[in-house]
Amino acid sequence: MSTPSDQQYMHQIKMLEDFVLNNSDLLKLESHLCRFNIFDALKIARVEIRHSNFLAWLIDPSESHNQGTQFLTPLLTDWLRRTREKTHQISISPIQLIGSDLRDFEIKREWKNIDLLIKSDSLKLIIAIENKIDSNEHNDQLIRYRKTLETEYPSHQHAFIYMTKNEDAPSDEQWCSYSYRELYQTLQRVRNANENVIGIDVLTFIDHYLDVLKNRLLDHSIVEELCQKIYSCHSEAIQLLTNQQYVNQPIQDLCKKIQKDHQLALELIFDHCGLGSPTAHLIRIISKQLHSTFGDEIFITNQSDFMLECIPQNWQNLFPHIGRDGRVYWCFIKIYLINNQCRTYVYVSPTTDISLRAQTIQRLTLDPNEFGLSTNRTPSDEWTKLTTRRIAGWVSLNATNEEQIAAKVVVDLKQRLKLLTKVPQALNPIFDQYNHQKMQSTSDLRTSPD
Repeated sequence: MSTPSDQQYMHQIKMLEDFVLNNSDLLKLESHLCRFNIFDALKIARVEIRHSNFLAWLIDPSESHNQGTQFLTPLLTDWLRRTREKTHQISISPIQLIGSDLRDFEIKREWKNIDLLIKSDSLKLIIAIENKIDSNEHNDQLIRYRKTLETEYPSHQHAFIYMTKNEDAPSDEQWCSYSYRELYQTLQRVRNANENVIGIDVLTFIDHYLDVLKNRLLDHSIVEELCQKIYSCHSEAIQLLTNQQYVNQPIQDLCKKIQKDHQLALELIFDHCGLGSPTAHLIRIISKQLHSTFGDEIFITNQSDFMLECIPQNWQNLFPHIGRDGRVYWCFIKIYLINNQCRTYVYVSPTTDISLRAQTIQRLTLDPNEFGLSTNRTPSDEWTKLTTRRIAGWVSLNATNEEQIAAKVVVDLKQRLKLLTKVPQALNPIFDQYNHQKMQSTSDLRTSPD
């Protein structure tokens, strides 16, 4: 006779099986999302800096796409028309650009921290583009950018474009809203008009980008409808996938596998249906902020509903593979949400080589000012916390304070990375000696007589 716990286990298995195996709507949703896309493959579909890089490449007449000003002209026309409508401070008519020689336009990335700067000395024109996907503007940055350009280029006319998913209102009235939908429509129109003269490789690249805009950044009624339908039919399974705190290990393992196999679809379902625990939603916001701020500078190694682990990019191939339980990155930054607080730590997890672990901790904490790391206890052979910082606390989470908390995490990581990116230089001699001794030991074993 089965016990209540056995019955619950079988019920949970059945729910998860139905979600994955008897779910034609999930197949339809993933057919919209899972076609190969170079931006998804490189995990940069929602990274602001990568969107700005692509746009800079596309509108630069001198770039390798060999399209000259085919894409620059219509976008300039859009931006100038929008500026004239709002501020009336641009005397150049968009019509003047059509048929004009725009080859003197210079495209700059991250000049004075401005996402995209377009400059023409012949027209005495400056266009600044600030690009926001999942993050908000902060610290009066739009006002600062505008004043910088007005000071640096006092004789030029200025257009300031604030590009967001939903045409969000900028904090500075001199900036003009421009949505990703408008960008998509303009690029699609130019692409269709020039399809026969654009090289196949460039056309494929542009099509991949247009697919990202359409399926990731624009309101998509088919996707939203499928997400709502999937949740209405499989709400128990989806809730189980968002919170496995009180289930046994086999169910947890199965949930993790499903989350990995259907990550993109589940993220969309969570977003469209407002699901997940409050901390799960905050973790997703923090993760997006980290991607949009740091891009490839950090590498997220682990993530759950209440924590996120990451390392600086130059730590990826640093550590010998001695992590216990198969953990590759046994020293890492941890962002932890617990007891209505957000804290960040640097942890060293258990390893199979106690001596090397102790040497690593000793070197990292030799001078607390070198890496910002220290410990007040004699390191154990288990988990060692090298530093902890309280980032924020809350009574309840909402859209406003979630963005604020994520912004504080970004500030904390910026401070940490200034020091932690220097760690490989300190640890490489220790790890090189370890690897050499290990190779020597292996060689001795091979050459020893039977």
